[in-house]
This record gives sequence, C-alpha cells and structure tokens, in this order.
Amino acid sequence: MCIKKFRVFIFVVLSACFVLAFAGNAFSANNKSNILGGRKPKSESDIAILEIEKIVLSFIQEKQDITDSNVQNAIVQQVESSFPLDKDSELEKLNLAEIEKKVDLEADKKYPCTREELKKKSAIEADKIYDIAKINTEVTVEFRQGPYIHKVTGIFRGFTFRNDGIRVGRTIIPLIDLPPKEKVRFDKVFLQQKKKEYIKKCITEYLSKKEESAIKHIKSLVDAITKKNKDTGYVYAWNKWRSPEDVAKIIMKHYARQQRDQPANN
Repeated sequence: MCIKKFRVFIFVVLSACFVLAFAGNAFSANNKSNILGGRKPKSESDIAILEIEKIVLSFIQEKQDITDSNVQNAIVQQVESSFPLDKDSELEKLNLAEIEKKVDLEADKKYPCTREELKKKSAIEADKIYDIAKINTEVTVEFRQGPYIHKVTGIFRGFTFRNDGIRVGRTIIPLIDLPPKEKVRFDKVFLQQKKKEYIKKCITEYLSKKEESAIKHIKSLVDAITKKNKDTGYVYAWNKWRSPEDVAKIIMKHYARQQRDQPANN
C-alpha cells in the first residue's frame, strides 16, 4: 500500500513531536516578548531557545555590541558551555521520503493483500455468512406484527404473488414485518446489499489496520530521531534541528537587527 496518503499525517505527527506551532515569524516579531514570538514554551527545545535568548539578552543589557565578533564569540562560548553538544555524534536528519519508503515496504510485508484480493476473500466469507433460504426446506422465521413478536416453523413455499411476502407453511409473512436478520434470508435485494456492506467493511478494516500500523511505525521512527538528536544536544528551532551555536547566532542576528532599527522607530 502506498504511504503517500500519510504525508499530511506525517507533518501532523512531526508537528506534535517537535511542537512546531510558531506564532508568527520570530525575525519580524520585534515587539514580541521573546524569540518564540510571544508564545509559551511547549517543548524542551523551546525552553532551550529561551535560555539561549537569555544569554544573548544578558550581553545586550550590559550594553555590549552583539554585532562585534568578540562579543559574539563570548556569547557562543557561554551557550556551548550551558548546552554542550556531543560533536562525535552526527545530527540525524529527518528524511520523510526515506521513512515513507521504508514504512511502505514493511507495511506491504505485514499486510500483503491487495484491494482486489480482499474483495474476493471477503465475498467468499459473505456467501457463507449470508445464505438465502431455499424453497421447500424447513425454516424457522421470527417476525413482528404490531407490538408482538411471532415465530413460525414450517416449509418455505416461496413468495407471494406480488413478491412482497413469504409463505412458511400456511402462514404468509409480509417482508416488511421481517427484522433485518430474517429479511436477509429471503429478500435477494437486501441480501446483496448486506453482502456488499460486509465486503466493504472487511476491506476498510484491513486497510485501516495497515494504515494504523504504518502510522505507529512512522511515529516510532520520528520519535527515535527526536530522542537521538535531543540526547546529542541539538535543539529543534524554526522547523529544523540546529546546534545551540546556530540557535545563538540566529537570536543574535534577530536582536542585532532590533538594535539597528531601534533609532528609526523613535
């Protein structure tokens, strides 16, 4: 089964895992209270971003010029000290295409039936479950008339002249009085409808299990990448994993522009 239809879900999963809800562009949020655009932190990476921002702001509060290379190096050193990065461990990149391909292959192995195969298989099952009553055989039929439920046993003699009822022994039972479980044994149109419903249900349930399995697998792979990168010391900031140093540089650039534009705003 093609996993392409999971693409939308994948992005939803990633959003949930990495907490990508970003209230506006941080670089244009000069009037916001923090680099997250004014929103509250929702993940460990968010907290790390705010802590790195505090380090940058501490230099600004000391009236230091964060466009100066020496100041920037000092900031980076402090950030690297507070957020050590395991440089021996490489950043695990999130390749959605590769994840989809891998999950696709494994899902097909676990759930190999095609839609056409499912249709044939469930049709055979439906024929066994929904079997129409044969004329001149003994049947027991339950039916409702008004508030009362009746049961009659006798030889099924066939249908009435207008095909709107059945004859069981000497009893004539209108089809409208038959509950679904009995009607399916005598009404061919209703029988075919129930078979179609059963086949559709079987196909849907099978494909749903396949999809759920793939979704869980995708999430497990994403979670593994998330954990590895987080344990290594990377920070998920602005839709990608970044080193604490890179996060600091982005924040410095943001506040440097703030400082540069400040006189124009006065």
